Amino acid sequence: LSSPESRIDRTEMWAALESLTLEQRAAIVLRFWLDMPLAEIAALCECPVATINSRLRRGLLPLRKVVER
Repeated sequence: LSSPESRIDRTEMWAALESLTLEQRAAIVLRFWLDMPLAEIAALCECPVATINSRLRRGLLPLRKVVER
């Protein structure tokens, strides 16, 4: 079990998720919550895999800041 001090603040995490663009949020949800391969996400979003990688990288930055606190 984790201590309260080591838990991620859910309010901060939701705020960070809501601060993302719709495209970034969709890429993160599809990749990490639904475990979809990058190629499938790219096909679904009708864009190159490189664009999905970029959306993931940019979208994860604010989420990492919450986790690292």
